[in-house]
Amino acid sequence: ISRLQQEAALVDADAVIGVHLRDRMITMGARGKGGDDGGEVLEFTVVGTAVKAPWITHPKGSPILTDLSGQDLWALYQDGFEPCGFLFEFRRYHVWHVTPGVGNSNRVRRIAYEELKSASAAVDKARGIAAQRLVAQASAVGAEFVVGSNIEVSVRELPCGATGCVLDDMDVDVSWFATGVRRIPGRRLERHSVPP
Repeated sequence: ISRLQQEAALVDADAVIGVHLRDRMITMGARGKGGDDGGEVLEFTVVGTAVKAPWITHPKGSPILTDLSGQDLWALYQDGFEPCGFLFEFRRYHVWHVTPGVGNSNRVRRIAYEELKSASAAVDKARGIAAQRLVAQASAVGAEFVVGSNIEVSVRELPCGATGCVLDDMDVDVSWFATGVRRIPGRRLERHSVPP
Protein backbone atom coordinates (compact mmCIF):
# COMPACT_ATOMS: atom_id res chain seq x y z
CA ILE A 1 0.00 0.00 0.00
CA SER A 2 2.85 2.38 0.82
CA ARG A 3 4.45 1.66 -2.56
CA LEU A 4 1.22 2.62 -4.35
CA GLN A 5 1.15 5.85 -2.34
CA GLN A 6 4.81 6.57 -3.21
CA GLU A 7 4.17 6.04 -6.94
CA ALA A 8 1.14 8.37 -6.81
CA ALA A 9 3.22 11.02 -5.01
CA LEU A 10 5.79 10.86 -7.83
CA VAL A 11 3.13 12.02 -10.31
CA ASP A 12 1.85 14.67 -7.85
CA ALA A 13 -1.56 13.00 -7.42
CA ASP A 14 -3.99 14.08 -4.73
CA ALA A 15 -5.60 10.65 -4.48
CA VAL A 16 -5.57 7.10 -5.79
CA ILE A 17 -9.08 5.90 -6.57
CA GLY A 18 -10.48 2.43 -7.21
CA VAL A 19 -7.88 0.85 -4.95
CA HIS A 20 -8.31 -2.89 -4.73
CA LEU A 21 -6.21 -5.77 -3.58
CA ARG A 22 -5.51 -9.11 -5.16
CA ASP A 23 -4.20 -11.96 -3.09
CA ARG A 24 -2.52 -15.14 -4.24
CA MET A 25 -1.32 -18.11 -2.24
CA ILE A 26 2.29 -18.82 -3.18
CA THR A 27 2.89 -21.80 -0.89
CA MET A 28 0.67 -23.75 1.44
CA GLY A 29 1.70 -25.12 4.80
CA ALA A 30 2.81 -28.73 5.15
CA ARG A 31 -0.57 -29.89 6.45
CA GLY A 32 -2.66 -27.49 4.36
CA LYS A 33 -3.48 -25.51 7.46
CA GLY A 34 -3.96 -21.79 7.77
CA GLY A 35 -0.36 -20.88 8.37
CA ASP A 36 -0.17 -22.27 11.89
CA ASP A 37 2.70 -24.50 10.84
CA GLY A 38 4.60 -21.50 9.46
CA GLY A 39 4.69 -22.68 5.86
CA GLU A 40 2.00 -20.58 4.19
CA VAL A 41 2.94 -17.52 2.12
CA LEU A 42 0.40 -15.09 0.64
CA GLU A 43 1.24 -12.40 -1.91
CA PHE A 44 -0.83 -9.21 -2.00
CA THR A 45 -0.90 -6.82 -4.97
CA VAL A 46 -2.55 -3.39 -4.61
CA VAL A 47 -3.65 -1.39 -7.68
CA GLY A 48 -5.54 1.86 -8.30
CA THR A 49 -5.67 5.01 -10.45
CA ALA A 50 -3.84 8.23 -9.51
CA VAL A 51 -5.96 11.39 -9.90
CA LYS A 52 -5.84 15.13 -9.28
CA ALA A 53 -8.50 16.29 -6.82
CA PRO A 54 -7.31 19.63 -5.39
CA TRP A 55 -10.13 19.88 -2.82
CA ILE A 56 -8.76 16.91 -0.86
CA THR A 57 -6.75 18.03 2.15
CA HIS A 58 -3.68 15.88 2.64
CA PRO A 59 -0.04 16.36 3.57
CA LYS A 60 2.13 17.18 0.56
CA GLY A 61 3.54 14.00 -0.94
CA SER A 62 0.95 11.79 0.78
CA PRO A 63 -1.96 11.21 -1.60
CA ILE A 64 -5.12 9.70 -0.11
CA LEU A 65 -5.91 6.14 -1.13
CA THR A 66 -9.55 5.12 -1.56
CA ASP A 67 -11.50 2.19 -2.93
CA LEU A 68 -14.15 4.64 -4.19
CA SER A 69 -14.70 5.26 -7.89
CA GLY A 70 -14.28 8.67 -9.53
CA GLN A 71 -18.08 9.10 -9.50
CA ASP A 72 -18.23 8.27 -5.77
CA LEU A 73 -15.40 10.73 -5.06
CA TRP A 74 -17.22 13.50 -6.94
CA ALA A 75 -20.51 12.73 -5.16
CA LEU A 76 -18.75 12.97 -1.78
CA TYR A 77 -17.28 16.32 -2.78
CA GLN A 78 -20.68 17.62 -3.86
CA ASP A 79 -21.98 16.79 -0.37
CA GLY A 80 -19.00 18.40 1.38
CA PHE A 81 -16.96 15.29 2.23
CA GLU A 82 -13.52 14.03 1.33
CA PRO A 83 -11.77 10.69 1.74
CA CYS A 84 -9.17 10.68 4.49
CA GLY A 85 -7.83 7.15 4.35
CA PHE A 86 -8.01 3.68 2.87
CA LEU A 87 -8.98 1.12 5.47
CA PHE A 88 -8.04 -2.52 5.13
CA GLU A 89 -8.17 -5.39 7.56
CA PHE A 90 -7.45 -9.06 6.99
CA ARG A 91 -8.11 -11.51 9.76
CA ARG A 92 -7.57 -15.28 9.76
CA TYR A 93 -9.21 -16.97 12.71
CA HIS A 94 -8.40 -20.64 13.30
CA VAL A 95 -10.64 -22.89 15.39
CA TRP A 96 -9.71 -26.41 16.43
CA HIS A 97 -12.05 -29.41 16.41
CA VAL A 98 -15.17 -27.87 14.91
CA THR A 99 -16.76 -30.28 12.47
CA PRO A 100 -17.00 -34.06 12.18
CA GLY A 101 -14.14 -35.04 9.90
CA VAL A 102 -14.32 -36.90 6.62
CA GLY A 103 -10.64 -37.03 5.75
CA ASN A 104 -8.72 -39.75 7.56
CA SER A 105 -11.48 -40.84 9.89
CA ASN A 106 -13.90 -43.71 9.41
CA ARG A 107 -16.66 -41.63 10.92
CA VAL A 108 -19.53 -40.60 8.65
CA ARG A 109 -20.71 -37.01 8.64
CA ARG A 110 -23.91 -36.58 10.58
CA ILE A 111 -24.64 -32.94 9.81
CA ALA A 112 -28.20 -32.63 8.57
CA TYR A 113 -29.51 -29.08 8.50
CA GLU A 114 -28.22 -28.17 11.92
CA GLU A 115 -26.17 -25.19 12.96
CA LEU A 116 -22.63 -25.80 14.09
CA LYS A 117 -22.61 -23.33 16.95
CA SER A 118 -18.82 -23.27 17.32
CA ALA A 119 -18.46 -22.57 13.57
CA SER A 120 -21.01 -19.73 13.73
CA ALA A 121 -19.28 -18.33 16.82
CA ALA A 122 -15.92 -18.43 15.00
CA VAL A 123 -17.31 -16.44 12.04
CA ASP A 124 -18.85 -13.89 14.43
CA LYS A 125 -15.60 -13.61 16.40
CA ALA A 126 -13.45 -13.14 13.27
CA ARG A 127 -15.84 -10.47 11.93
CA GLY A 128 -15.91 -8.74 15.32
CA ILE A 129 -12.12 -8.58 15.57
CA ALA A 130 -11.87 -7.23 12.00
CA ALA A 131 -14.56 -4.61 12.73
CA GLN A 132 -12.79 -3.40 15.89
CA ARG A 133 -9.51 -3.02 14.05
CA LEU A 134 -11.15 -1.26 11.09
CA VAL A 135 -12.88 1.23 13.41
CA ALA A 136 -9.52 1.89 15.09
CA GLN A 137 -7.96 2.58 11.67
CA ALA A 138 -10.82 4.96 10.81
CA SER A 139 -10.30 6.84 14.05
CA ALA A 140 -6.53 7.05 13.43
CA VAL A 141 -7.05 8.80 10.06
CA GLY A 142 -9.67 11.20 11.47
CA ALA A 143 -12.68 9.66 9.70
CA GLU A 144 -16.21 10.62 10.70
CA PHE A 145 -17.77 7.84 8.64
CA VAL A 146 -16.75 4.65 6.87
CA VAL A 147 -18.09 4.15 3.33
CA GLY A 148 -17.66 1.76 0.44
CA SER A 149 -17.27 -1.26 2.67
CA ASN A 150 -16.48 -4.49 0.90
CA ILE A 151 -16.45 -7.42 3.29
CA GLU A 152 -15.59 -10.95 2.25
CA VAL A 153 -15.85 -13.90 4.62
CA SER A 154 -14.62 -17.33 3.60
CA VAL A 155 -14.62 -20.51 5.63
CA ARG A 156 -12.36 -23.46 5.01
CA GLU A 157 -12.46 -26.86 6.66
CA LEU A 158 -9.06 -28.45 7.35
CA PRO A 159 -7.97 -31.82 8.66
CA CYS A 160 -6.95 -31.64 12.29
CA GLY A 161 -3.64 -33.37 11.73
CA ALA A 162 -3.55 -35.07 15.12
CA THR A 163 -3.31 -38.84 14.92
CA GLY A 164 -6.68 -40.45 15.49
CA CYS A 165 -8.63 -37.18 15.66
CA VAL A 166 -12.07 -37.47 14.07
CA LEU A 167 -12.80 -33.73 14.04
CA ASP A 168 -11.75 -31.16 11.47
CA ASP A 169 -10.44 -27.66 12.17
CA MET A 170 -11.72 -24.52 10.49
CA ASP A 171 -10.18 -21.30 9.18
CA VAL A 172 -12.30 -18.17 8.87
CA ASP A 173 -10.81 -15.46 6.63
CA VAL A 174 -12.27 -11.95 6.78
CA SER A 175 -11.04 -9.26 4.40
CA TRP A 176 -12.56 -5.81 4.72
CA PHE A 177 -11.89 -2.80 2.51
CA ALA A 178 -13.42 0.62 3.08
CA THR A 179 -12.72 4.34 2.94
CA GLY A 180 -12.77 6.72 5.88
CA VAL A 181 -14.42 10.06 5.07
CA ARG A 182 -14.76 13.39 6.86
CA ARG A 183 -16.26 16.80 6.20
CA ILE A 184 -14.02 19.04 4.10
CA PRO A 185 -12.59 21.57 6.59
CA GLY A 186 -14.04 25.05 6.11
CA ARG A 187 -16.16 24.16 3.08
CA ARG A 188 -19.62 25.65 2.77
CA LEU A 189 -22.11 23.41 1.07
CA GLU A 190 -23.36 24.58 -2.26
CA ARG A 191 -26.70 23.51 -3.59
CA HIS A 192 -26.28 21.21 -6.52
CA SER A 193 -28.89 20.14 -8.93
CA VAL A 194 -29.72 16.68 -10.07
CA PRO A 195 -28.57 16.09 -13.63
CA PRO A 196 -31.41 16.00 -16.20
